[in-house]
Amino acid sequence: MAVSQALVAVEDLEDPEIEGVDGSAILDEATELEEEGFYEEAIEAYMEALAMGLDPARCHHGAARCYEELSDAEEAARECTECLAANPNDVVALTTRGWQYLALSMLMEAKADATAAIALAPSDVEVLDLNEEVQYELSDSTGGAAFDEAQRLYTQGKFGDAIGFFSQALEQRYADVFSAYNVRGLCKVSALIPHPSSLHSQRRLSTARGLRG
Repeated sequence: MAVSQALVAVEDLEDPEIEGVDGSAILDEATELEEEGFYEEAIEAYMEALAMGLDPARCHHGAARCYEELSDAEEAARECTECLAANPNDVVALTTRGWQYLALSMLMEAKADATAAIALAPSDVEVLDLNEEVQYELSDSTGGAAFDEAQRLYTQGKFGDAIGFFSQALEQRYADVFSAYNVRGLCKVSALIPHPSSLHSQRRLSTARGLRG
């Protein structure tokens, strides 16, 4: 179907003068537009079908897929939320919305959807993929925060504290493992060497004791 034909098809669906429009034909047209890559036109058709009260779940699912293809994660997530308002156990909507939340860096929301989906369909491949990606992103986020704190402590000469945070970053499978291992090693070496400020304090204490003696 050419783009011009797709536009005409959608306009026909919206023409109030057309009589006897078959509801199933409207949905089929929306699906065909989606399959052929006319996502914006397909969304219009799905919304037209929805306005006529035709199969809300199918309309919202279809619109969500189209928005996902258009890289509009926010709108895709919104369409999935509409599905879940009617059916909280809609695994497809939970999974799709979870991926959109990941795209929006809404990690805790993605985790909630993944958890709910895996409780409903623990062996579903799509659900398992989502759950795995959520766990990876959460680990990398937590590991990254630990790595940043470790670097801050390292620059302050607090090597013992830094070692703990570098270890936490590694436990969380932080992506930059090479840096974490290397700097943690430097911390362990540096922890054996008194910090300059500590040496200065020791000298002052020794001098004071000598004067008192």
